[in-house]
Amino acid sequence: MKLFLAFAALAMVAELNIIGRLTGTEIILGGCAVVALTRCLRPSGDVLHFYFFAVLWFLAAIASDLYNGSAFDDLSRGWAKIGIMAMNFTALRWLIGNDLGRAIFLIYFLMIAKAARLAYGWDGDELGQDVFGGAWKMGYGQLVSATALLASAWLLRSAWSRPLAVALPFGAAAMALLMNARNLIGITALAGLMSVLTAGRRRPLAVPHLVAIGVTSVLAGMLVINIYHYTAREGLLGREAQDKYFSQAETDVGLVLGGRSESLASIPAIMDSPVLGHGSWARDIDYVLLYMAERERLGLKSSPIISDLIPSHSHLLGAWVEHGMFGAAFWVWALFVTGKGLLAAVRKPSPLTGFVAFIGISLLWDIPFSPFGLTGRVMEAAALYLMILMARRQLPVVIVPAAVRRQRPLLRPLHLRVE
Repeated sequence: MKLFLAFAALAMVAELNIIGRLTGTEIILGGCAVVALTRCLRPSGDVLHFYFFAVLWFLAAIASDLYNGSAFDDLSRGWAKIGIMAMNFTALRWLIGNDLGRAIFLIYFLMIAKAARLAYGWDGDELGQDVFGGAWKMGYGQLVSATALLASAWLLRSAWSRPLAVALPFGAAAMALLMNARNLIGITALAGLMSVLTAGRRRPLAVPHLVAIGVTSVLAGMLVINIYHYTAREGLLGREAQDKYFSQAETDVGLVLGGRSESLASIPAIMDSPVLGHGSWARDIDYVLLYMAERERLGLKSSPIISDLIPSHSHLLGAWVEHGMFGAAFWVWALFVTGKGLLAAVRKPSPLTGFVAFIGISLLWDIPFSPFGLTGRVMEAAALYLMILMARRQLPVVIVPAAVRRQRPLLRPLHLRVE
C-alpha cells in the first residue's frame, strides 16, 4: 500500500486540463474515492463534521453564485474546488484508514511532489528557479524542514543520537532564516521545540506539563521574531531581505499585515456581503482599486493591476469573500480540529510529535494567511485527515477520587481504539 501511496503522491507533479486543472494525484484519488464509498464505514465524529461543513460550503457556493450571477467558468471552478477536496478526503479514508504512519508517509511524498512541481515549472518558471528566494518557503524549504523532523524522529529512538536529533530541526529553522522564509522559520522552530520538550516521554502529559510547553512555545516564538527582526534590519540576510523588511515593518500596518495586505480589500468585501459573499472567483475592480489605494496610503509598494479578482490571500477570507459566512465556517472548523490534533500530539507524545506539529502549525498559519490553490486540494485534505486521526487519540482528562485511587489494582486499563 505504501508503494501505491508514494506513486499517487508523486503523480501530483503531473497536471491535466480536463474540467479545469487537475493533478495526477487527484485523478488517481478520484478512482479510489469510488471504491471508498463502498468500503468505508459510515462517517462519524470529526470525519462526519468534515462532510457536514463541506456540504454547507458547497450549498453556500451554489446560493452565492446564483445570487451574484457568476459566470459559468467561475462557478464551475468554485464548485469543483470544494467537490474535489471532499473527493480527495474520501479517498484518503480508504487508503489511509486509521494508520498514522500511512498518513505521514503520504504527506511527506506530497511535499516531495510539491517541490518537484516548483523545479519543473508547473507553479511558475521564475519561482521554481529562484531556489534561494520565494520558492524556499513555497516548497523547497518545507521539504527540508519535514525531512529534518522525520530524521530527528528516527534519531530520537536512541540515547546516543538524541543530541543530533534535537539539533536537526533547529538547523532547518536556521536555514529558513538565511533564506528569509519568515513563516517557515517560526513553524520549524516551534515544531522542533515541541519535539525536544516531549522527547523520550511515553506517558500522556498532565495539564501542568501542557501549560509549561505552551508558555515555553510563546517565549520561543518571541525569541525567533526578535532574531528575525535583528538579522533582517542589520542586513545579515542580504540587501533584498533588508529592503523587504523596512518596506513592510516601518509602515502603519506592521510586518504581518504588510506581508498579507490583501485583507485591506477582502475585509471590506466581506463587510459589504457577509452572508452570501460575491460568488466563486469573485471579481470586482472596485475592491482592487481600493486595495491599491490603501497600500499607497499606508506606505506599501504597489504593483500594476493585472486582475479584477478581489484579493484575499487566505483560505478563510477567500472562502468568506466568495461564498459568505457559511463558506468560511468550513475553515473555522478546520482551525478547531487542527488545534485538537495538535493538543493530542503533544499530550500523548511520540518521536513523530515534531513532524505532526509541523503539519498542524503550518495549517494554522495557511488557513488565515495563505491562498487555497491547486495543490492545496490534496495537501490540505491529507493534513486535515492527519489532524483528525491525531484528535481521536486525545485522552480525556479524568479526575479520579482518592477513594478510587486507593483501589487502583481493581481498575482495568483503558484500551483506546481509533475508529
